Amino acid sequence: FYPPSAIESGGPRRFLDETLASGNAMKEEWLVRKNKSRFWGHVGITVLRDEAGHLQGFATVMGDLSKRKQEEDVIRALLRLSEKLNSTFDVEKLMDELVTEAIQLVQANAGFAGIISGEKLTCQKYVRGEGLQAFHCSWSPGKGLPGWLLLHKTAYLTNDAKEDRQIEQELRQAFMISSALS
Repeated sequence: FYPPSAIESGGPRRFLDETLASGNAMKEEWLVRKNKSRFWGHVGITVLRDEAGHLQGFATVMGDLSKRKQEEDVIRALLRLSEKLNSTFDVEKLMDELVTEAIQLVQANAGFAGIISGEKLTCQKYVRGEGLQAFHCSWSPGKGLPGWLLLHKTAYLTNDAKEDRQIEQELRQAFMISSALS
């Protein structure tokens, strides 16, 4: 259940030692399923002893708290955004912050935000990791994924950008887009 990095750092052993010393212990941490996917889990361990006090084993209860952690992360992100919205009137700065928070929320590699002016959605920057890059592009309704959003005003998801007709191929190649959420 533990990722290799946790085992190498001795985390599970320290947790077991804590359990032996106190009789029981609980914590939440990143764990690994059999299929190697990670999840945020709760681990509770109780020491089992016989009448003479000799160690007989352990009772362990684990639970998947991924959904709760995701909800807490969203709430924290919304609180950060609220704080930023209340701290500046600089639209450009707010757009940068919105994109950065959205990237973190959906665990994306990069993203951009645009402002609607007239009939077009215009973007000035591309955010990748902690860096901002100049990126100037405007989309008309129906042109590319931003143009699709202008027309339909609803979320759009693709996990196959290479074959998706809404993703402009020159942008896909320039930014190595494999999936998109808008």
